[in-house]
Amino acid sequence: KGIWNKGQVMNLMAAYLTLFAMEIELPELFLLDSILPFDNRFKVHDFAGIRVINDCYNSSIESVMVAVEAIAKLSKGKRIAVIGSILEQGAFSKETHHKLAELLKDFDEVILYNVDPQVEYIAEVIDPAFIADSIEAIVEQLIKRVKKGTLVYFKASRGVRLERVLNAFKEKLAKNG
Repeated sequence: KGIWNKGQVMNLMAAYLTLFAMEIELPELFLLDSILPFDNRFKVHDFAGIRVINDCYNSSIESVMVAVEAIAKLSKGKRIAVIGSILEQGAFSKETHHKLAELLKDFDEVILYNVDPQVEYIAEVIDPAFIADSIEAIVEQLIKRVKKGTLVYFKASRGVRLERVLNAFKEKLAKNG
């Protein structure tokens, strides 16, 4: 069930090795079907021929790196990233968002959800297709830009609440059929 990215597999293996080292009975591997995919953590859905990846739970450079690597294997078609800020970076915010922008260069289009001003550092490195703080405006742009075979990746820190954009987009896709 679901699609695992490299980061999820590494976390699972670390947990298993820890249990093994502590001589705690290892759970059966068949339980893996019941533990993944976690909500909002690289959860892949297909809607009307559009592949949507919900990775809205949290954000870091490392998690984006493994996601970009997995996405390159999942889709050869058009790829759109809908991105919000990586929060709690303090003095490193500009540097972090510049690194994030570099990782996003593999996407055909990047849409920035501008509810936190730190996301604007991304636009210093790449030219986003669209920037807005309005859920409706971003959904409208996505509907115009997607077609069958498009992959749309949603990623931001939890505090950005990007899942609101994702849910509105899924509702619009369901309405449009």
